[in-house]
Amino acid sequence: NCKAINCSIMTKVDVSNCSQLQSFDVSNSNQIEEIIMTGCNGPLMADLQFHSLYNLKKLVANSSASLTTIRLPKYESLEEAAKGELGRPWNKLEHLDVSNSTIKKIQYGSADIAGDPICDMSKLTNLKVLYFNNASAVTNVENLNYTAANGVANLFNNCFYLKRVSGKISTSKPSADNMFRRCHILSDINDLTFDFKNEDGTPCITTAIAAFYRCARATSAMLKKFLDACGSSLTNIS
Repeated sequence: NCKAINCSIMTKVDVSNCSQLQSFDVSNSNQIEEIIMTGCNGPLMADLQFHSLYNLKKLVANSSASLTTIRLPKYESLEEAAKGELGRPWNKLEHLDVSNSTIKKIQYGSADIAGDPICDMSKLTNLKVLYFNNASAVTNVENLNYTAANGVANLFNNCFYLKRVSGKISTSKPSADNMFRRCHILSDINDLTFDFKNEDGTPCITTAIAAFYRCARATSAMLKKFLDACGSSLTNIS
């Protein structure tokens, strides 16, 4: 069990490798900027309630066979939340790692949201680092606005049940290797935009090895969209 209630000066929590984490209470600890939960399992991991952590910048919840849902703040602060739909939206998160997990859903606020589970990335507009690789249960990643500081290689590698990705993915790094590798049922990137360019506007991707390897439902239109975004700089797609 982990409790850190009303800790006004604590900025980082690391509970890595708790194989049966039963409770994790960080109520009113609004200065927390970083939470590390690598290798954590147990009932609590099924629904991470972080919707009141308004200063959260880094969340690592990787290597978990229990993780299903993450609830993040909807508004910038408690005061903004009190304004309802007029409140300024939250967008503090810069680093999200849910690799090697069973994540299905990312949402904002505490209320349950009906419908098929999606990872809604709409408020994560400041993301610089994102890891979804080996997230074996994710099916839909929606509303990305991700400028990949560390590149897009392996971004969705081994997301076996991923069906749809929407939004925009940008990078100036040269590799797109394994980007969608083994996304066996990926069939919809209709609303996904790729922006693969250097700072001077020239194409940046030089290698895209196995980018769509064993993507059985990928259409020729999907592949053309990706290759067009890679442009003339691409030299290796073996």
